Amino acid sequence: MGPDSESRLSLLRGPYRLASWSICALVSLNAFEGMGVAAALPSAVGDLGGLADYGWVFTGYLATSVIGMASAAYLCDKHGVRVTILTAAALFIAGLLLAGTATAMLPMIAGRVIQGLAGGGLMTTVYVMVGALFPEALRPRLFAVISFCWVIPGIVGPTMSGALTEHIGWRWVFLGLVPVAVAAAALLLPALRAVRPAAPRTGNANPSRIRSAVAVAIGIGCVERGAQHPGAATLLAAAVGVAALAWGLRGLLPRGTATARPGIGAPVALRGLTAGAFFGVESILPLMMATQHGLGPLQASIPLACAGLPCAISSWWLGRVTGPDALRRRIRLARWGLMMVCCANASLIWLSQPTAMSWLMNPMWVLAGFGLGLAIPTANVLVLERTTEHDRAADASALQVADTTMSSLTTGASGVLVGLATRGLLGYSAAFAAIGLSMAALALLAAVVVGRLRVHSGLLPGGALIDGRFK
Repeated sequence: MGPDSESRLSLLRGPYRLASWSICALVSLNAFEGMGVAAALPSAVGDLGGLADYGWVFTGYLATSVIGMASAAYLCDKHGVRVTILTAAALFIAGLLLAGTATAMLPMIAGRVIQGLAGGGLMTTVYVMVGALFPEALRPRLFAVISFCWVIPGIVGPTMSGALTEHIGWRWVFLGLVPVAVAAAALLLPALRAVRPAAPRTGNANPSRIRSAVAVAIGIGCVERGAQHPGAATLLAAAVGVAALAWGLRGLLPRGTATARPGIGAPVALRGLTAGAFFGVESILPLMMATQHGLGPLQASIPLACAGLPCAISSWWLGRVTGPDALRRRIRLARWGLMMVCCANASLIWLSQPTAMSWLMNPMWVLAGFGLGLAIPTANVLVLERTTEHDRAADASALQVADTTMSSLTTGASGVLVGLATRGLLGYSAAFAAIGLSMAALALLAAVVVGRLRVHSGLLPGGALIDGRFK
């Protein structure tokens, strides 16, 4: 195919139409479940009598998504894109049905675990699928659309979820997506048959990465269980979990991540710390607004929606930072962004008080979203600049693993504090204030790591921004 023919190709017309629409639908659904569903979960766990286990609906989703990412890469190598993406789509639908029909907390958590496994697998497979099905001329356009599919659910997803919960019922936040997911999966069948790709060989057919991912997920679960229900047996399990977590991450993250070593380690650590500081608070915001200020699901969801657009705007702005001093300017902006996240997190100390003006949480989370969009793309850009061709896939994957692992741990820690408050061992105001203070400290630690993002030996600043919600 010549250059003129390639320039006339379209994502929305011709042979790639069905594949494009199905990919956009699956990415949007996964993004909605990852971000928008938070507004419905306080009502769901309240109805199911599981407020003490609130953290598990987030931690289970995030922890198993690590397994999904690693497993999908392996399955794509062994069985091809078709089997892998259809399996992930089927699991996603099963998780929606299980969560939407749950009558107790265990099925709800199980549904979220399955959704996380499927969501991680979908995102890995989508990127492999783009390379297998689409010509090179269309790929940049499709990646731009995929980024947009992450931004929109972050903006409208929480309010849509809150409105559904308040006026129809929280179950429809899950069940209402089932027909859309089925339609998106159905669109894949003719698209995959029409293009007839060969099974891709991505170099990821390594079962050791799956074992590492399973160890990380088990470690996260054991640590949270031990923290929520301290006792001789659970604390022993938590110690085993810490060991499993450390062993698993050694196989998934580059050397020097734990010490934020300049080079690849520092930006990967920055990605994890920033995501953990942000999502550790965002996961409990609707619950805090409901329990402390008596707001309904729709009003309680507004702070979450406030972060999406500022995040996209600051990400776009950072992408326009070019020139010989671009690296220095990006690092300075990343530090300012982390200070914004720190201030927003710390505001929980007073905004979680029942006497505080609840509407102030909205501008504070605008600030947090803007700061997130300055910090995380800086980490992404530096990893892509400093990695080698041989290590690019592994290092890019490490960004996602660090993000997901830290988010799992911090949302789990927030859930532990909520659980203590539910059992009367801690006041709700004290629990939410502790969450805000600890996540503010984590953002400060990330700001310290920014100082280690100096230029790696022999490499010059440059590269392009990864847009979207950075998932």
